Amino acid sequence: MKEDIIAANISGLRSDIQSLAKQIAAWSRSFAQQATPAPQTQIDEKQLAAAIADLIHTDIKSRLQNDKEFVNTVVSAYDRVAKQYSEDINTTHNCLKQNNSYLQLTEKRYKELAATVAAVKRHADPPSIPQTMEAIPRFLFITYPWYWVRRIYHSSHFRQYLLLCMSFILMLSVFMTMLVAYDNVRMRRVGNASYYNSNR
Repeated sequence: MKEDIIAANISGLRSDIQSLAKQIAAWSRSFAQQATPAPQTQIDEKQLAAAIADLIHTDIKSRLQNDKEFVNTVVSAYDRVAKQYSEDINTTHNCLKQNNSYLQLTEKRYKELAATVAAVKRHADPPSIPQTMEAIPRFLFITYPWYWVRRIYHSSHFRQYLLLCMSFILMLSVFMTMLVAYDNVRMRRVGNASYYNSNR
């Protein structure tokens, strides 16, 4: 990229130098025609060539400096744009990755919820009433009680009630164990005291 810009500017500089040389030649011819043939007004070709060389050198140096600054400006702007583009790509990639994880989690939860709803619906559907007399005993003693067992098992309220009862039984058993241990210690102390009193 830098080489292309410098080559284009050098080609433009060459054309400017050629036009400058033509202008200087035309100016020198017009000056020679207007000048008198006196020796003190004669133009020194060496000084003219040196002046032209200095002018061309100064012009080339200024143009190269301007080209260098322009190239640096363009390259720095390109670097900033490329860096911003890379940051935007990374941000977009992270957002897509996060959205993909959210979608996977949502899909997983939806599948779990659908499975739970299907299981609850399957266990909550009441059995159909039999139409024949032979199926009534099986319905009354097996199908219908088993339906209520499954419904109670899958009921969240029953599970909470069962957990509450189990917690109460656990606390009651701990309390009774502590009470029995305390009563045993007390009875042992009373027995030891009565034994000592009887031996006196």
